Amino acid sequence: MRYRHRQSGYALLLVMMLIVLATTLGLSYLSSASVKLASSANLSSAARAKYLAESGVEHGCYLVRTGAASLVAQSSDDPLGPLYVDASGDAYYLWAETVPGMADHYKITARGHVGNIRQFASATVRCENEFRSLVLSYNPLCYWRLGESSGVVAYDEKWYRNGTYVNGVQLSNSGALMPPEDSCAGFDGADDHVDLGALNVPAYRTQLSIVAWVRRSTSVSGKVDQEIISKAWGAKKDEHYWMIGIHEMDAERRLRFILRTNNNATQVDGMGAGLLAGQWYFVAAVYDGATMKLYLDCEEIGSAAKSGFVDTSFTVRAWIGGNPESDTECPWAGKIDDIAIFSHALSLQQLRMLYNARYPTVEVVQWHE
Repeated sequence: MRYRHRQSGYALLLVMMLIVLATTLGLSYLSSASVKLASSANLSSAARAKYLAESGVEHGCYLVRTGAASLVAQSSDDPLGPLYVDASGDAYYLWAETVPGMADHYKITARGHVGNIRQFASATVRCENEFRSLVLSYNPLCYWRLGESSGVVAYDEKWYRNGTYVNGVQLSNSGALMPPEDSCAGFDGADDHVDLGALNVPAYRTQLSIVAWVRRSTSVSGKVDQEIISKAWGAKKDEHYWMIGIHEMDAERRLRFILRTNNNATQVDGMGAGLLAGQWYFVAAVYDGATMKLYLDCEEIGSAAKSGFVDTSFTVRAWIGGNPESDTECPWAGKIDDIAIFSHALSLQQLRMLYNARYPTVEVVQWHE
């Protein structure tokens, strides 16, 4: 009997030891599983934070393309953000800096946040504005970028007719083209202009195109008629050879185009909305031998039937920013950038390509770890 009792005690002890061992192993397994789950969750959060950071760099590329100055103004201490992609609360921050010695390069950095996890992504990008090369590919007669920082010469990219800055045209203004290193000429609306001499289109041409970026000033409101570029001996319609400018119509500043062929001048008035002050517009006047057309930001806003050779004169002068009759007759108040004359008709597709080329292409040249 005592032997059986002893066996039962051993058996109970063995069972209890097995229970303790199983419990210990189970707790160890659960602890290990919890660590693995936490580690997996952290890895997932880190991957999402990295994705957010890379998305931030892509967002930065867009911002650099449409206005680098706004992003370059941010820094790692004062980044742009938080920017959210959904309702989770996960976000990214971004900033950019110029690359020393490389005016068209920017380093964009973004930081992704998922809970307490932080991940970074960074890339150097190159911005290239193709507007100039595109204008030249269309073979202009003359092309003035008006981007000089000093001096009195407004250089023609085609070397057909350099102009002269007269009466203190303001140089080195922020221009229409992006990124913001582009500069343009500013006109005070009083008397300054660019004298182009007796500029002519070649004789016996039945086509003409003029394009420019313009921005009306908010500080000068008294001038009713303002001319962007004009070849004329007076301010009246019949005293123009060709001109594109603005005049007041229905209490708005509307675009207009005057062209003289066969000793007869025709005027096209722009319909629709006028040119608001303080806003850049892409303006174009096109004559194809049958029709005069006027465009504002590539939208046709006026047209008229027209034929014949474009009239020429070796004595009548042409000006940018005014009417050659007088310093104070129809002066432009505001900015003018990248103005070009073509002795052929540009198509609407070509105009749209120029309009879209206001913004640069952005290429990632190096990703940084």
